[in-house]
Amino acid sequence: SPAPTTDVAPVAGWRQVTASGECMCSDGSPYSYWIREADPTKVVFFMQGGGACFDATTCTPGSGPYKTTTGASDDPTNLSGVFDFDDGRNPLADYSFVFAPYCTGDVHLGNATREYGPELTVQHKGSVNATTALNDLVTQFPDTAQLVVTGESAGSLPTPLYAGLAHDLLPNAEITVLADGSGALPVAPAINAVLAQAWGAESAIPPWPEIVGDTATWSPPDLFVQSHNHAPEIIFGRHDYAFDGVQQFFLGLLGIAAADVVTLIDQNETYIEAGGVDLRSYIAPGQGHTVLSSPTFYTETVEGVLLVDWVTDLIRRQPDLDVHCTDCVG
Repeated sequence: SPAPTTDVAPVAGWRQVTASGECMCSDGSPYSYWIREADPTKVVFFMQGGGACFDATTCTPGSGPYKTTTGASDDPTNLSGVFDFDDGRNPLADYSFVFAPYCTGDVHLGNATREYGPELTVQHKGSVNATTALNDLVTQFPDTAQLVVTGESAGSLPTPLYAGLAHDLLPNAEITVLADGSGALPVAPAINAVLAQAWGAESAIPPWPEIVGDTATWSPPDLFVQSHNHAPEIIFGRHDYAFDGVQQFFLGLLGIAAADVVTLIDQNETYIEAGGVDLRSYIAPGQGHTVLSSPTFYTETVEGVLLVDWVTDLIRRQPDLDVHCTDCVG
């Protein structure tokens, strides 16, 4: 597709890029992403969250589960946490960033046009959009030596896959995954069906020789295993809240019982590690959802370990340290 074009003046160190070609939001409007230039050898690829949609009820605009456009409202200068570059505790303060907003309801994995009703056509083009942003990351920062692939909520679910794609584009870079707020989504036919049938996610599956199965058998935990099989040098980390209310809500929409979210989180970790993945996890108590773009990133403490310190060690590839609440109700 044609090269992306920048059409908005920089804002506080960020510039907005309007993507051309087949990129678009769910309502067919233009898709744009944001770039921050700092150290050209250390880069973050951050995928925004924002729910999901897969039928006439969840995909109706304004219904709540997802947003339909990108633009000035996605300005990353409004965010805190890892986006606070003036905080000396931020392990990503000197990193360049490519921030991929989310407006397609398909966890950045779709490539399909679906009619959910007579006047409800949704462009599930999340894979097209995010892949374009990732490709531009390589163009803008070809000397990337350290890459962190991360995201919140719906943006965290595909991080393992995009880390593998990034490995293909930047084979000499050290790549770290940090998924925030999707660890409870299990191996389940209902999830696989949405990926394959609603979102057309089969087009997001790369032609890796190690690939096993297709979207009919893949699940969110399988993304870790497939990416690890392809590029074992990638480091994988996850952050979740033990009774995450948002994950519980979406699991309910899919007909998956989730009263005890932490049990699903723990079962998924067992599944992923059984696939050979050295998965590093930080499980906090309570019903929260995500933390990376929040001031809480600097204060959250579980079992005496500050989250910001755990993330710093993860990025620096320090020895494995799993942190798990003992009193998880919070």
